[in-house]
Amino acid sequence: MNLIVVWAVVKRIVRQFGRDKRTMGLIFVVPVAVLSLLVWMLRSPLATPKVAVVSPNPEVKRLASTTLAEGGQIELVDLGSADYREAVKDGTIKAAYVIPGDVLTSMAQGRAPKIDVLVQGTNPGLTRLAEAMSGRIVQALLPAVPRPAQTIPSAGPNAAPAAVAPSAPVKPVVETEYLYGGADFTSIDLMAPSFIGFFAFFFVFLLTSVSFLRERTQGTMVRLFASPMKPAEMILGYTLGFTIFSLVQSALVLLFVIYVLKVHYVGNVAVVFLVEVILTIGAVNLGIFLSTFAKNELQVVQFIPLVIIPQVLLSGMLFALEDMAPVLRGLAHAMPLTYANQAMKDVMVKGFGLFSVWPSLAILAGFCVFFTILGSMTARRGA
Repeated sequence: MNLIVVWAVVKRIVRQFGRDKRTMGLIFVVPVAVLSLLVWMLRSPLATPKVAVVSPNPEVKRLASTTLAEGGQIELVDLGSADYREAVKDGTIKAAYVIPGDVLTSMAQGRAPKIDVLVQGTNPGLTRLAEAMSGRIVQALLPAVPRPAQTIPSAGPNAAPAAVAPSAPVKPVVETEYLYGGADFTSIDLMAPSFIGFFAFFFVFLLTSVSFLRERTQGTMVRLFASPMKPAEMILGYTLGFTIFSLVQSALVLLFVIYVLKVHYVGNVAVVFLVEVILTIGAVNLGIFLSTFAKNELQVVQFIPLVIIPQVLLSGMLFALEDMAPVLRGLAHAMPLTYANQAMKDVMVKGFGLFSVWPSLAILAGFCVFFTILGSMTARRGA
């Protein structure tokens, strides 16, 4: 082996990458930035779940609240006159323990009262925690049950009545009510809507940016700009062309997840597909815009850590938004995938309709228009 030849190849590679400042930046800066973001998120303290105890009996409410507060695993919220069902529905609290006022009397009389645990049912971990906490409430109520001593009639006129030990109180029955999801709802069911949005966004972005870059490097763009075609017309044409294939891909992914993988689903398929359409068009135009800053396919791929990974970490796909630090939560709301994930979860998991998810769709459409404008403004660059 001729080491001089090998060294010559090494020097050529070093000089080639050294002249490419963009690649050098992506090689050394991006991994540090992404790792810093990931560690920041993992070290952020998780939000303590908020729950409420609902009971007309102040003593019962006090006993249950005191027990639940022990250990610091949850945070108790006093709802006052607010509707606990609405509070669970809008996420103000994660669970509500509804205890009848005569629970202690019923337990003493041998009648098994019912304690209702109301949860959203969309987070299996929180559901298991809420159900485990209900056992603590039962254990806290048992010592407070009145247990009057029982007597038996005397055997004769001069004999005193005999006292016997009181019977053991009957434990209440705990029933869990799920607003959404259910007992069989799994983490896969919770994350599937996010995966649908992610794959639609990621593959469309990659396909568009690489294809548009090839159009530019092969001289197609130069010929188009030499024609009377306006940049906006060209961008619209490319957008529609890429979108056709992207929508077919998105529809295939959606139908495969629902009907083949049998993921939990209660909403309208058309609304989910509408979210995909808006997200896909936005990804197409983002790909067109960013491709103007790349000189080859390698640099396009290097945009993935900048564009895709932060959205995977911050969009609520892997980490709940309420568990993030305020700064990270603010960054999350500046990313289109956050609103797509939220809308898809609301439709597929909670069964929300178009009217309920329109704020997320409106913001997503705003991102789409913004990326389209950026693509039109930079279309001539590099052509």
